[in-house]
Amino acid sequence: MGGSRWAVAHDRGSLSCSGFATRDWELRPLTAPGLGDDIHVELRVAGLAGYVLAKSHAAHRRRATKDWYDLAYVLVHKGAGGPRSAANAVIDRFADDITGDTRTALDDLAHNFADTKAQGPQAYAATMLGLYPVHDWDVLADDAVTAVEVFMASLNRPVEQDATSDQG
Repeated sequence: MGGSRWAVAHDRGSLSCSGFATRDWELRPLTAPGLGDDIHVELRVAGLAGYVLAKSHAAHRRRATKDWYDLAYVLVHKGAGGPRSAANAVIDRFADDITGDTRTALDDLAHNFADTKAQGPQAYAATMLGLYPVHDWDVLADDAVTAVEVFMASLNRPVEQDATSDQG
């Protein structure tokens, strides 16, 4: 099997319900040691924009601790530009789709990370402390709130500017 390529489909039961993860994906190479030769595969993974929107829908629908944690983790830790780059990726890929159920899911995201006592930062801090007990609860919760605030402000800025320029 050395050198062969495999594509692994994502879990259709979780991230694809909204359709965003199926519309924004990329292949990522992975190499693992095999018996003799290394095994090379390609994994199909959701892009940042597709992941954030799909996970926002999942969090809105399921209300699961894991979904709130996953969203905060990605916004705090992934991407060179942090939550601003995530918002820019969403705007670049899905600007016309930020309406209806998607707008509701994003507004719900903002509400559930409105302060450190909300369920989003609580889920993020609890999960991170379970994995890395040396961290500080308050710092983790603050990081989650700030990441979502920056993401939402960056995401909403172009929409608000467009609406203002249409009125003038």
